[in-house]
Amino acid sequence: MKIAVLTFEGFNEIDSFVASAMLNRVKSPELRALIVCPTPKVKSMNGVAVESQAPLSFAREADAVIVGSGTGARELVRDAELMAELRLDPSRQIIGAQCSGALVLAKLGLHAGTPPSRPSRGSRKPACACSSSPSSHQSRSPPRAAAWARLPWPRG
Repeated sequence: MKIAVLTFEGFNEIDSFVASAMLNRVKSPELRALIVCPTPKVKSMNGVAVESQAPLSFAREADAVIVGSGTGARELVRDAELMAELRLDPSRQIIGAQCSGALVLAKLGLHAGTPPSRPSRGSRKPACACSSSPSSHQSRSPPRAAAWARLPWPRG
């Protein structure tokens, strides 16, 4: 299985590095996760530079695609040329996103009608740049404490 971990300028290191590292720990020649960038090198939100292991076109041939998050997500979805390059195929690919990477999926029409993100903490502005309706991006999930309580934490 070929997996593209999409990584863009201003990326969050945790999203790209942890996803790639965890998937590549599966010692199987059939499974390979690659950091895929639109340019030969990108810098994280904290200035960590990483070289792309494959061109962005690799995302079209990958069996699975993970879209990472980052500080440049709003600008990224406004880049028509870059978005046109991301011709993903949900009929044959497993496609997922982390945090603001969901904005990319929403812009590509792959978010199945669910709100891609909630407003940023301390802001009434939606995190999503793909719609002008802030109310369409309000979180439908319960308050954070209730969500944490439902997680399968060890009890006792």
